[in-house]
Amino acid sequence: MYQCVGQYDDEDNALGSNDKFVIQANAKLSVRSAPKITASGEDLHHAAGETVRMRCTSAGYPYPYVTWKKNGSPLVYSDRVKLSDVQSIVIERVDPLDYGRYSCEAKNDLGTDKLDRMLNVVAKAQINSAHASETRGYYLKRDEIRLTCIAAGSKRLFITWKK
Repeated sequence: MYQCVGQYDDEDNALGSNDKFVIQANAKLSVRSAPKITASGEDLHHAAGETVRMRCTSAGYPYPYVTWKKNGSPLVYSDRVKLSDVQSIVIERVDPLDYGRYSCEAKNDLGTDKLDRMLNVVAKAQINSAHASETRGYYLKRDEIRLTCIAAGSKRLFITWKK
């Protein structure tokens, strides 16, 4: 806010006094600027099931419009992936399928700024099932049986069988 101030002395008593007079007016100056993202672009590492919040703090005038993308495509919102405010997204119960490069883009009529960050999701190793190819309940020594173990996780899991 700027203020214009003028003052004068009524030394010649033109207004009927010898007082000093002050007049003023206020002026607002709006400086237009291109968007600038001020948030950190650090990659994120979360365990499956956690809640992830990503912020895209930006400045500029007129105020920038923020959009989100995942791996270059517009972000699809759902009951788990939500826009929490103008500049943030929240991913609840993060899943390994949420892994990817997330981009926020701040845009106004003077320009665009973009920030990328990688979301890595670490899934805990687990054995989903273990079973034999046949389920007769009894086998002869010459029978060939295939044992299957289905496991999942973010890191390579080495499977061994014990009797």
